[in-house]
Amino acid sequence: MKRWTPGLVVAMALAGLAGCDAGGGALADEDVQPTPSVVGVSAVAGSTPKSGDATPAARPSANATTRSCKAADLSAMADDSLRHAPKADSPWTIVTVIKLTNRSSSVCTLSGWAGFTMVGYDVVCINTYNPPVCPPDHAAHRDQKVTRVELEQPKVYTVHPGEFVAFSVLWTELYDRANCGEPSFTDPYDVEIRVPGDQAAVILRPILIQPCDGDVGITALGVIA
Repeated sequence: MKRWTPGLVVAMALAGLAGCDAGGGALADEDVQPTPSVVGVSAVAGSTPKSGDATPAARPSANATTRSCKAADLSAMADDSLRHAPKADSPWTIVTVIKLTNRSSSVCTLSGWAGFTMVGYDVVCINTYNPPVCPPDHAAHRDQKVTRVELEQPKVYTVHPGEFVAFSVLWTELYDRANCGEPSFTDPYDVEIRVPGDQAAVILRPILIQPCDGDVGITALGVIA
């Protein structure tokens, strides 16, 4: 799959990128908190990552008495191997697996759906007649569509220190001309992931996805598409 760096994207006429005016204004700061829609996809889903993972995956548990994991307990990492979504009726073509690892010294639980908000733009807009036009935006919440992909019912996972719970982000590459209508040539600077019961965010950076029109699907915590 073709990779594009911010430099290449800038070189491809990002002067016309939305939010950058001819007078040098910065990208608009929109505090967007998307409300996920829900879609059912008929597919076989696995709830555990590959056995070759270097860190162990947490297992489903009926023990709901353990405290819930908070953002401060967790770190986020994206699997940088990209693969096609294994569903003929899926509107997305690529799956990225994100792992939330318990980096604390105590046991906690994860269950349900994570919040997924892309943040900022990691590019510099250039106007060849009057550079620079605007700096990178590392703070504004991006206007995006988040769809909950219901493959399995959420389970409670007891996460010991060093273990992880993963979920999938499904997306279509913005350079996929057959499936992406109005591409926006910008990569998110990072992603804020919020676990149930905590408004603080786990920051994922870098996030190597270029979703068409900011449209992504997410699975429940513990479900791999």
